[in-house]
Amino acid sequence: MKTSVICTTLLVEKSPQALPLGAACIASAIKHSPLCGKNCGVSLEAFSCEDQEIAGKSDEESSLYIAKSLLNKQPGIVCFSLFVWNRIILEKVSEKLRKEGVITIAGGPEITAHPEDFSSFDYLATGEGEIKVPALIAKIIGADQEKEKTLNEKNEDNSLIDPEILSSPYLDGTIDPSEYEGALWEL
Repeated sequence: MKTSVICTTLLVEKSPQALPLGAACIASAIKHSPLCGKNCGVSLEAFSCEDQEIAGKSDEESSLYIAKSLLNKQPGIVCFSLFVWNRIILEKVSEKLRKEGVITIAGGPEITAHPEDFSSFDYLATGEGEIKVPALIAKIIGADQEKEKTLNEKNEDNSLIDPEILSSPYLDGTIDPSEYEGALWEL
């Protein structure tokens, strides 16, 4: 049986400037991971502070809405992308999910900057998560350890990720930029 994994975040707004690219990259990496891809069903669920059920609501009301929405999808694992503007609400969401037996993983700029400040999540992934999160999920679900050894040998320095092993959340359909009225791309 496949483990259901949801990658999520709370956006400031839903626009080309604010789309869930970090969470989408992690979802895409999990989908294509030789460690856990075939053992996981992965989806991206993004929320926005502009959503009718969140806008103008208290942090508690917002976190309850997000937690219920996620629980309705019956996840085994939820991966959060944390930023300064969504930290408090998503910590509350994680606490609610953990009470229901869902495993939570957090990453993103807030986690990388101050990992010692977070106890609301089961696991933390600092730095680039495209390698670390699929490997962590594989360990959680008990995927083949020999494959992990092979992957780590190919990418020995996890701080420098080999672009050849990464997938595109745009090309694999994880994220649809039209839902956000396009995407801004800066080179």
